[in-house]
Amino acid sequence: MSAAAGAPWRRGSLQDVAEADADADGPASLAEIAQGAGRRHRRTTWADKLIFPALVLVFAAAAFHAAKLIRADFAAMEARALVRSWADGSTRWTVRQWQLAHDDTLSALRITPDNPALHDQMAVIFLIRARDAWPSKAMQQLLYTEAARWQRSSLALRPGHGWTWAALAESLNALCPGSEEAWHAWRQAQRFTPHEMTVEPNLYRIGFAQWKTAPSDVKAWMRATYEQAALAQRRRIDDIAAQFEVGEWQPAGG
Repeated sequence: MSAAAGAPWRRGSLQDVAEADADADGPASLAEIAQGAGRRHRRTTWADKLIFPALVLVFAAAAFHAAKLIRADFAAMEARALVRSWADGSTRWTVRQWQLAHDDTLSALRITPDNPALHDQMAVIFLIRARDAWPSKAMQQLLYTEAARWQRSSLALRPGHGWTWAALAESLNALCPGSEEAWHAWRQAQRFTPHEMTVEPNLYRIGFAQWKTAPSDVKAWMRATYEQAALAQRRRIDDIAAQFEVGEWQPAGG
């Protein structure tokens, strides 16, 4: 047995490590070690060269998308202000303003067609006009049909948006009162955002409009929500019931 073989293991000895490497793989010169380090450095350098262009592309795509959103937002800005004022009742639409809002929203949609907020805005444009009393029932139905089309396309992009479900329920009840699809939309709105300020009154309007034939679960929710509501909210609900002449509305009643 050689002296090296009989020598005790010295933990961490560089000499022992070198000898073990020599036994396993043969001698390794400093030139070979340097060559291996050079290959690793070249691989790192090539990786860096590939990462940089990829980052540039990512940032360019993000900047392009942001620019599109800004352009679309600017295109729809005046239309959005008009629609908001019509929806809250502060102003009434005119034919010229309505056409302007429609055209500007359509222009914004050409820039960002997958923006659900713009689909909702277009739906409201048709819904606002459909709510007016029309001498021609066919024209009103056409407007509600267009509103429903935009509401469906919005929900395809954002299926959990309760406000849009409530708006769709209104359109469908105007087109086909009491249909299963209309009550499905009502239940979806009640499921996602039942107590949102702009959703809950709409749910009550639809429920009271179809009160005599409304499903039992719809009536049960309306009564339970009323019983848990604050006094001011109860008064608002009672006012909606009066508009639809629902005489037996009181929750204790039938």
